[in-house]
Amino acid sequence: MSEPRTLVVTVGTSLFSSASWRCEGKFAAVKGYSAWAADLLDQPAKRRTEFADTVERIKQLLAHGTQTTAEHFELQVDRPLRYSGELTTLIRIWQRWADGGEDLLAFLQRRYARIELLASTDASDPSRVAARHLKVILEEKLGHPGTTMPEALRSSLRNPRLLELVQHFQRHLATLAASGAEIDLLVTGGYKAFSLLAGKFVATQPASRSWQALYLHEDDGQLIVEGRGETWIEGGKVRETGWPRPVWED
Repeated sequence: MSEPRTLVVTVGTSLFSSASWRCEGKFAAVKGYSAWAADLLDQPAKRRTEFADTVERIKQLLAHGTQTTAEHFELQVDRPLRYSGELTTLIRIWQRWADGGEDLLAFLQRRYARIELLASTDASDPSRVAARHLKVILEEKLGHPGTTMPEALRSSLRNPRLLELVQHFQRHLATLAASGAEIDLLVTGGYKAFSLLAGKFVATQPASRSWQALYLHEDDGQLIVEGRGETWIEGGKVRETGWPRPVWED
């Protein structure tokens, strides 16, 4: 699979409980963040529970704009669990699939012609705030020129219903499938319905396609890859995971 692909990312809010930035400037003033950045780099579950109001304080800080991320983001690829689910997954993908001494930027540029960050179109929605910061990281810090934020998950309400979001996601994937593009689906955001839909699209592509859904076991960072009829966990193929025939065909 050396041909350029499109990476479609459903963006969640784990960026707000990450330790993605150096503990300086405005981040140094966030209560609890110094402990995150010093002692809890590899413990996302503890970051969500220790100094619980730190998550809300970071969310408020990031809502004011992307300059803090542009100034203070720190790339440390040997500590992938310090980052959001989206970035941790990208680092795990690179560790698994890079060619030789290929660095993260070179890998992303070779593998993905385009990276799409999908989040609510509501500018104040937390997923949209996180997506804006992830775009800065991917473009300015990792240098990927094809990072976009499609207006796919259109929101007519302040808090759109899950049904609305899943329908928009389905339409977007259907458009990509009709275009003939090869797709990796990186599903984060806590929406299990997105994961189920991604799996269905992977499973129903023509045999000539090689769509994949990528998941991260959050607390230990294990990479799970679902292909067309096959599943791998950290590179090991899970036995008996091919799609069975319908029972009425037996």
